[in-house]
Amino acid sequence: MRPDRRKDYDAILTDFVAGHRGLRLGRLFGRCAAFAGRRAFARLGEGGLELKLPAAAREAAVRTGLASREQLPSVQAQWTRLHAQGPVGAAVLGPYLEIAARHAAEALGSVSAREGR
Repeated sequence: MRPDRRKDYDAILTDFVAGHRGLRLGRLFGRCAAFAGRRAFARLGEGGLELKLPAAAREAAVRTGLASREQLPSVQAQWTRLHAQGPVGAAVLGPYLEIAARHAAEALGSVSAREGR
């Protein structure tokens, strides 16, 4: 039986959000998620932490073995599932959370600019 790592990933996500102004925790389709403004950038998934990453960061995660090329269902293709084992998970996933949060905030800024806010 595989250990349930959701609590580990939940703690990583909660600690990350607590340490960054402008981010908040919420729910997305019944799961814990992190938001930059209205944009979700991270959520707890079935087998790891799922992030919305730009293509270059997604490829880097695949190269380092944190993510696989296996795609999530087509509706969720913009999400990348990352997994890190043990207590080093926060240190390994932290830079990817930073990239995902920045990517969401920049996307939110470009939408606000187009809407004249």
